[in-house]
Amino acid sequence: FPILLIKKLSSSIRIYIDYHSRGINNTILKIYYPLLLIKRILNAIYKVKIFTKLNIFIAFNRIRIYERYK
Repeated sequence: FPILLIKKLSSSIRIYIDYHSRGINNTILKIYYPLLLIKRILNAIYKVKIFTKLNIFIAFNRIRIYERYK
């Protein structure tokens, strides 16, 4: 069971589990969504009056999880 216990600067302990070696990646259902061609995207937004850009890369780890599910 590949588990690492790492001591943090605050003297608390963080648990790391190596899911890769446990084969979890092979059991997850993979759903692929094809990306649109850039040319089609640019044609779709050409002459639009309102354009919105969302960057959710940083927000990924900020999703709140209920304590009972942690």
